[in-house]
Amino acid sequence: MFSNEQHFNRQRSRDGQSGPERRIHETTLLRHEIQIERKEFSLALKENPRGRFIRVVEHNGIFFTSIIVPISGMADFRNLLDEMIQADKKISPKSKSPPTV
Repeated sequence: MFSNEQHFNRQRSRDGQSGPERRIHETTLLRHEIQIERKEFSLALKENPRGRFIRVVEHNGIFFTSIIVPISGMADFRNLLDEMIQADKKISPKSKSPPTV
């Protein structure tokens, strides 16, 4: 566990309504940080009672944005990233409109 990480996260009720917070314990299995241009990202492989997931966090000063991808969807997520990388190589940087698919 890393000292600067929160050990718990929020979970919404099944009906999606805000209410008293329920906290679920998370365990960090692996974590890496990377800086790309002026953006800082941290990727963490985590586990909670519902399963394993990857949390990607973009740090921006005191604010942060994150996404969580369940491990069950990582192969599909990776395939989409690969597709975007390949499309970027084919599209001219000065292009203003994306190619039709």
